[in-house]
Amino acid sequence: MTDTRWHTDDHPELRAGPPWVMQEMIATQPALAEQMLSHPSPAAAAIAAEIESALAAGRSVTVTGCGTSEHAAHGIAALIRGVVNRGRRPLIHARPALSAAIDPIDGVCLAVSHDGGTRATALATAAARQAGARTAAVVHDPSSAVAAAVDHVLVTPRHDDSWCHTVAYTSAIAAGAAIAEHLGPMTIQPAAAAAVLRSGAAVDAVPLADHLSGSRVLLCAGAGIDHITARELALKIAEGARMPTVALDSRLCCTARSPATTPATR
Repeated sequence: MTDTRWHTDDHPELRAGPPWVMQEMIATQPALAEQMLSHPSPAAAAIAAEIESALAAGRSVTVTGCGTSEHAAHGIAALIRGVVNRGRRPLIHARPALSAAIDPIDGVCLAVSHDGGTRATALATAAARQAGARTAAVVHDPSSAVAAAVDHVLVTPRHDDSWCHTVAYTSAIAAGAAIAEHLGPMTIQPAAAAAVLRSGAAVDAVPLADHLSGSRVLLCAGAGIDHITARELALKIAEGARMPTVALDSRLCCTARSPATTPATR
């Protein structure tokens, strides 16, 4: 790449070759998750108390965000649903930020926004507050617009220096686990979480990447909670490798396979 006039200070560091910034971010995830789960932010307990109060009163809990943060919102909502009483689970929703802004719900709105500057997420928290909801945010920047507009802020410790966010996603999921632990029978295992992340980073992905590199389109499939992972994987590949990628529920992927795929689909 010879013409770098497009690269401004607003962009992540531009390097001529590996190690890429995204690789370095991935490498920090095991220690980061272990740190966040071993020493959770005091804000996790405060946010959990707001959620418990809303659920006890029969009010909804909305977890919201955009892009990677929306996928993290789905993960956090799943963690909370997994520990609360079965009768309260229908009150817990994950929604895209713009949808939450257009149709706010009274109760609790928990926003996820790594840099805290996403306009739709800021609108969602403002609309929720106007509707009478208590508000909270998981962000890295405590001085951001999203953080400044909510009742409780859980600040994550590491900035994601890559625009193809990885640390931002892991941080939000760890924050969600810390919140969920206060809401029901759940025991966090920081060392186990770090080990899982280390094992994933240790996989030699080159052969798989070589196999997929000639694809016209890539399908990422997952069922249940794994569909959240499939959606985030699809976004990472689309952002990082610039490949057309789509995430489908496993069952839908099987249904759509015959008419919608070709030999160039993986």
